[in-house]
Amino acid sequence: MHSRRLGRPSPPLSERLLADLMKYSWPGNIRELENLIKSYVVFESEEDIRSAMRNVHEDFFDPQIPPSGIVSLKKVVRAATKQLEQTIIRKALETHHWNRRKAAHALCISYAGLLCKMREAGMPPTRGPKAYLEIAVRQSKI
Repeated sequence: MHSRRLGRPSPPLSERLLADLMKYSWPGNIRELENLIKSYVVFESEEDIRSAMRNVHEDFFDPQIPPSGIVSLKKVVRAATKQLEQTIIRKALETHHWNRRKAAHALCISYAGLLCKMREAGMPPTRGPKAYLEIAVRQSKI
């Protein structure tokens, strides 16, 4: 379906990728699967899909503590809060089909505030989840 709509033939999925797709928990449900398949049609890279499956839903915070054992609790809490805020914003955007006004209303923040937070998080300001997935895939290669 996506192959026809995008006018791009896509190679068949390998047995390994099919197995990975079957094992994945799909926290973003069917929309997440659809976005990954669209990305596969566009990028034709199974590794990009696997990388997106690993990185898109890392909703936990795992602070790195240096070998010295000295860590600033204030910095760790700020980083965890920032990560949690970004996750909540992304989920609100997904829930409201990337309608930023509705997402801002649901989050009880101003539209301008949401745009500012999206910019700070490196989220695309005007495009939907496909652009966000592309950014996540690119960041995982760095």
